Amino acid sequence: MNKVTELTDLEGATLVQIARDSPTTAYAVARTFANSPSEFWSGSAGSVYPLIKRMQTRGLVIAAQSAQGKRAHSNLSLSKAGNAAMRVWLLDAKRAAGLGFDPLRTRAVHLDLVSAIERDTFLEEVGAHIAAAARTEVWPESPRLNAIHNAVMRSRKIWFSTLARLLKSHP
Repeated sequence: MNKVTELTDLEGATLVQIARDSPTTAYAVARTFANSPSEFWSGSAGSVYPLIKRMQTRGLVIAAQSAQGKRAHSNLSLSKAGNAAMRVWLLDAKRAAGLGFDPLRTRAVHLDLVSAIERDTFLEEVGAHIAAAARTEVWPESPRLNAIHNAVMRSRKIWFSTLARLLKSHP
């Protein structure tokens, strides 16, 4: 894949969403991201619409004009190049295995800059947020997606427990 078609993670996630729901609208894509349990994927309409326009310019997304009632909208689908770029992004094992952005890991390596009490209070609060997120049914209409979410949250709780133990024993 060349730099012209190399995708950011938000671009890749947008293309897979369009592929999954095609034909779909930019509004539907933005709404899906807004409903995501991950803040990282909660792309606002202000970022999703321009992103889709850029991918149209790059020839990755095709927009067919349509009307529903009095409102005109574009039905989005992937071009042949968009489908190819989406598949390369989706199956990029090296990037998928990477550490990626994790706001907790980013903070954890710097918790030595605060007092032990502040650190421990922070870790307790994070643990409570993770536990609450683990109890939340994210996609009630999709048992498959809920099962994936539950597996990720179980892993996250184990990882957090290990991290908290390490931070408390090695301040």
